[in-house]
Amino acid sequence: MVVFDKVGSESVNEIVFKCRHFAAILAIAPLLLAGCGSGEYFPVSGRVVDTEGQVIEGLEGAQIEFESTEGKTSSVGIIQPDGTFSLYTQKPGDGALPGRHRILIARKYLDPERAVPRSIDPKYERFETSGLEVDLEKKDNKLADFKLTRYKRMAGEVDESKQTNR
Repeated sequence: MVVFDKVGSESVNEIVFKCRHFAAILAIAPLLLAGCGSGEYFPVSGRVVDTEGQVIEGLEGAQIEFESTEGKTSSVGIIQPDGTFSLYTQKPGDGALPGRHRILIARKYLDPERAVPRSIDPKYERFETSGLEVDLEKKDNKLADFKLTRYKRMAGEVDESKQTNR
C-alpha cells in the first residue's frame, strides 16, 4: 500500500482542511441564500375597472404586475372575471413587499404569439407609461379601484387574436 503525504506542493492535511472548509461553506450556503431577496410580505388585493367603475370585459386572466421602485422584487396577480386580483411574490397568497411600486397590466395570451384583443389603453402595458403607482404598507393592503381607460378600436384595425401565421 502506497501512502502519499504530499500532493503537489500541499500536504494531505492541507487538502483535507480545505475540503472540510469548502464542505462547511456548501452546508450553510442554502441558509444564506434563502435570505436573499426575501422579506416580509403583506397581503395586497384590489380591483381593476373602467373610468365609470364598471368591470372591463376581456381583462379576465390578464396579469397585473407590481414592481418595487427600489428594484428588490416584483409581484403579480391574475385579474378575475369581476376585476379583482390578489398579489403574490413567491407563492400564492404571500402578497408583496411594502414600499412604492409601479404597475402594469399585461394582456392574456391565447398562445405564445397571439394576445387576446386589447380592452384597455395600451399605455397600461408598460411600467414607464401606465401612470399607475401605489405605496404598499406593512399591513393587509386593500387598494382603491384602479380606474382605467378602455381601448377604442380604430376603424380598419385588425384584431390581433384572429391573425394566423403563414
